[in-house]
Amino acid sequence: MFNISRDTIFFTAVCFAVLSNTSFASATSDIKSGKYVYTQQGEELIDGKKSSITWTFYLNGDETSTLNISSWHAPFTCDGKYKITKTNDELKLIWLEDENKGIECDALPPQFFIKKSSNNLFLIKSELFPWGGREWKNLKKIN
Repeated sequence: MFNISRDTIFFTAVCFAVLSNTSFASATSDIKSGKYVYTQQGEELIDGKKSSITWTFYLNGDETSTLNISSWHAPFTCDGKYKITKTNDELKLIWLEDENKGIECDALPPQFFIKKSSNNLFLIKSELFPWGGREWKNLKKIN
């Protein structure tokens, strides 16, 4: 009925595979592996300095992340290892209780949400941020 050559079929299959992988790659590579940092400033202390907390995320590219938290006169929780899941354009970071022995985290999962905005800014939100509400905050990519 149709006389289609093997070359035409092969060419069509290759084009389909390349285009499919290109769209898949662009859909999943919005937020790449690397180091991301967010710092919040808190109340002014007696000496005039402000309390602060810095969250440093290491997105590993293997659906895991490590979070290191440093603080200047402010309580924090939920540092350690996280599982990363993706829903639409957002990454959800879920604290791994079994991987974080001896560390506490009372916040409900997911503890962090990360996305890339339409103007190429990285954004983060979490109920763990003590100052400034629960809206999206700018997240700085270090490398």
